[in-house]
Amino acid sequence: NIPSSAADEIVVKVTVRLVDSSQNEVSAPFTYSATVGKVVKKEVTATAASPKALSIGKSGQEAAEITIKESEKGALSAGAAVYLELPSTYFRWASGTRWTNGAFGLGATVRTVTDRVYELVVDAGDSFIADTLKITPVIDVLPGAPEGDVTVNIRSSDSDFKETTVVIGRIGAPTVTVTAASPEDVWLADFNQTVAKVTVKANAKFGSDKWVALAAPTGVKFNRVVDRSGTVTAPSFYDSNKRAWANLDSNADKFEITVALDVYEDAALGDLKLTVSSNIGASGDVVVAKVLAPATVTADAPNVLIGETNQPAGDITITETKATSLTTGGAVYLTLPDTVKFADEFKYKINDGSEQKTSGAKDKSQVKIENLSLTGAIDTIKIYGIKYRVASDARGDIEVAFSGNALSADLPDKTILKVVNAKAVSPTAAEAVLTVGSTTMKVNGKEVSMDVAPYLKNNRLYVSARYCANALGVDNANIMWDGATQTATILKGGTVIQLKVGSKVMVVNGASITMDTAPELVPPGRVMLPIGWLAWALGASASWDQATQTATLITK
Repeated sequence: NIPSSAADEIVVKVTVRLVDSSQNEVSAPFTYSATVGKVVKKEVTATAASPKALSIGKSGQEAAEITIKESEKGALSAGAAVYLELPSTYFRWASGTRWTNGAFGLGATVRTVTDRVYELVVDAGDSFIADTLKITPVIDVLPGAPEGDVTVNIRSSDSDFKETTVVIGRIGAPTVTVTAASPEDVWLADFNQTVAKVTVKANAKFGSDKWVALAAPTGVKFNRVVDRSGTVTAPSFYDSNKRAWANLDSNADKFEITVALDVYEDAALGDLKLTVSSNIGASGDVVVAKVLAPATVTADAPNVLIGETNQPAGDITITETKATSLTTGGAVYLTLPDTVKFADEFKYKINDGSEQKTSGAKDKSQVKIENLSLTGAIDTIKIYGIKYRVASDARGDIEVAFSGNALSADLPDKTILKVVNAKAVSPTAAEAVLTVGSTTMKVNGKEVSMDVAPYLKNNRLYVSARYCANALGVDNANIMWDGATQTATILKGGTVIQLKVGSKVMVVNGASITMDTAPELVPPGRVMLPIGWLAWALGASASWDQATQTATLITK
């Protein structure tokens, strides 16, 4: 007999002693242990498949299948009663409840059925092999039944049966989650790219007439379905392939789909999200890919004068995002705005290779760099020596657009990359940036040293009249100082400005303007006054950045 408290393994310990004829030990005893058996504990368990969606006020609804399983042969005794009890008077057993006998003879017969309790009596099975019994519940759900899980308590007169409560159905909308596998990298302006699998999982069967739709973001369309499960038929595309629609299998609780997408030139870089909608409670965005440009492009952006030719523009650098993301042997087109043309041919080279020169760029707004001989590593294309002929009506940033089959085989005529490498300004345009406490001023992006720094006084920024006038295009010959009267005179175009140290009156073209403060004279002999008054007199605009303690003067 094996007591219930026995260990899981039966271990036999044998000790051997060697003795002589007088029974004296002639050597140390030798002990050997061996596992000769395992203690098997009989147990009967009950489980249920995924809950099915049930409706209130409906009879004869099939719920999730219940499985009763022996852990060892003969665990469920013949003649034992098995009771299946519904949770409340809002539920009752209906005709159609059935069971499937085990493969090795384990079976059951109905003893009694009440509204809530279904009683089975176990028939003997094969005493040598553990077996299972499967039961398919069919129930009525009466009006007034609460939403949520529908359970069955399962117990038995057999002491080896482990009483349990299982969920066989769910009333109301199922709880649904939407997830995606790890995002895939996809390329801008590239078609038929497979993205991460999307999974819609419910905690009950979907039920009939259920659907899920996916919507692609701007610049993205569906190309094809790579794989799918949990649908009645293959998903379809509509709205010019911007949306996908799938009718769900009523007996499924999980829908999975993997698609291939067409990514156009106007798609946003970064996370590519599909928007999920449905009539089963599934909604929201899932990230299925990361959109990458085939290359990055950078450039300096100096000012170029409108109405002028041979204006030096910024050098351009194109760097592959990954190895082979640009197509070797392909072409790249550089296209300028209509108001700008290339003044002459310019040069380029790949990595540190030989210098090459464009052909046909002069007096054109577009040029092709072709037969790019790339290495297969992450390559860099450097473009330099660019000069522009800028029309008199050009204004602001000059943006270079890049296209060509080296950037996109599917959309070679579309702009894939852009960069600003110049800014069109009038000959009188200027920008000066001054920082409190710094003797370095930036004029049109270039650093200029001063012998006096701007300072704050009574919450006003005082700046040098001479240096600011110089920055805005006034030559030193047109800035005069009268030491006897302590007066500075500035000539800018047709404007004459007079500032007298210690006086709040500023004279502009003979008219006296009263200021709220007076100019000051500071070492080494610079006339300083608030930037707002000086900007007004010089016909400039002024702005202030509190965070960086910088002021900007601009004339156009």
